Amino acid sequence: MATGIGTAKMILCGEHAVVYGEPAISVPFTQAVVTTNVETSTKTEFSSAFFSGNLEDMPDFLEGIKSLVVDILKEIGKGECVSIHVTSGVPIGRGLGSSAAVATSIARGLYKYFDKELDKKKLLAIVNAAEKIAHGNASGVDAITVVSEKPVWYERDRKLEIMHFPKKVTFVVADTGVPSETRAAVADVQQLYQKNEAKIGEIIHALGDISREI
Repeated sequence: MATGIGTAKMILCGEHAVVYGEPAISVPFTQAVVTTNVETSTKTEFSSAFFSGNLEDMPDFLEGIKSLVVDILKEIGKGECVSIHVTSGVPIGRGLGSSAAVATSIARGLYKYFDKELDKKKLLAIVNAAEKIAHGNASGVDAITVVSEKPVWYERDRKLEIMHFPKKVTFVVADTGVPSETRAAVADVQQLYQKNEAKIGEIIHALGDISREI
């Protein structure tokens, strides 16, 4: 058996604005973890809190994860069947990067199972591909934070810096219990932006200013 781990993330500022080229600051949330166990099996199976069954029967909302598994098995699987079991301590629909954490843990687990090297550049490409399928116009900030496991300053397609806080920082995370679907939220902001680019553009830039001031 091989095990892969992925952690959650928190965007401190710049959420949604980062999709439009503004900076965001994001940090890993290491108290919330996804664990993937990969074992030998007679057929390729996937199990989690949301679906258990054959890989080809995975529902549409898991298409990003399904595509990730299929692509990795094609590349390094040597035709071998595996059982993939995902246990997540990351609440979904809370903006904590659950899909990126799951993708990261599965990729790490599969590469470890097949005894193949997986550097962070390759892992980032794998997770970004899954995120684009899952969320549409994904900014990439979830993937880079989860993969790097470090605080990051991120500007889409332009700038990435690993951040270092000069003092210990404590964050209190409260769960409202109200989920929000990322793809829908991104689409809603995009719709508002298209209707009134000037006004919404100012708001988005102001969100970016918060990151620049930190």
